[in-house]
Amino acid sequence: MRILSTLLVLLLLSSLNGFSQPANFHPKGMGGGGALFAPSINPGNDHEYYVSCDMSELFHSTDNGLTYSQIDFTRLQVFGPSTYEFTNDPNVAYSNFNDGNDGYPVKTLDGGATWNRMTGYNSGNYGHVYTMKANYDNPTQLLIGAYGDILFSANGGTTFTLVKHAANMGAGLIMGGVYWDGDHIYIGTNEGILVSDNQGASFSIMTSSGITSGQSIWSFAGSGTGSGLKFVCITASISDLYNGLMPWDYYNFAKGVYVMEQANGSWISRSAGINFANDFVMYAGMARNDNNTIYLGGSDRP
Repeated sequence: MRILSTLLVLLLLSSLNGFSQPANFHPKGMGGGGALFAPSINPGNDHEYYVSCDMSELFHSTDNGLTYSQIDFTRLQVFGPSTYEFTNDPNVAYSNFNDGNDGYPVKTLDGGATWNRMTGYNSGNYGHVYTMKANYDNPTQLLIGAYGDILFSANGGTTFTLVKHAANMGAGLIMGGVYWDGDHIYIGTNEGILVSDNQGASFSIMTSSGITSGQSIWSFAGSGTGSGLKFVCITASISDLYNGLMPWDYYNFAKGVYVMEQANGSWISRSAGINFANDFVMYAGMARNDNNTIYLGGSDRP
């Protein structure tokens, strides 16, 4: 009987082994157990975007989010706040590579098949890349925000020049958003708007007024050109601002929403209807061709 029982057990295990193991696994939906951040929408095709994950994955959709694919980790791994920086050349894009340590900026020249480190950025001098913004209309122009510095490249990352060093290294220099407008470049920072009128050859701080004392810019976006140029920003208390602050620190963070017309230096409050005690806005956005619509993203619960 013992021999018969043993044979039955072996037959059962053999049966389970033969029929319970799937032949293939297929990803269904996006996510790998981590949080998703920083969607990047293709300005030339609003059905295409990339979304990064703090588990190092980068997800890609070409059908407005109906389905996603995951970029092979041997090609590109990212940080949560990493973005896929599109340009009007489908072969050229930029991102921030997650090497398990501080990471480094990378560039593709073949549509993402391969990525190469931008050796022009000196990680030893400036440290981790916090934000990155490429000029969609000019693939050679790129801005990188490190903890205490913002740097500009006019040659696709071969070399970089210093735009500004933080006045207060305790908070760092936050690159809250960039708007490219032909020869003009506008960078919204916690120290004000940095402006270049000569394609990045030099930058200066715009003189501005209207933001409540004790507040400064956290998130910044723009739209339009000429008389239709418009900026929006979300502000926070200066005492709460520091570079590297993550979006889950939204509770009671935002203090105001402001709009500026024609880069005239006058911020006008547009906070009416927003209850900052419950509407925890963190990020502002605008489409380049629609200066009448402003998008605010964040959370509505503590």
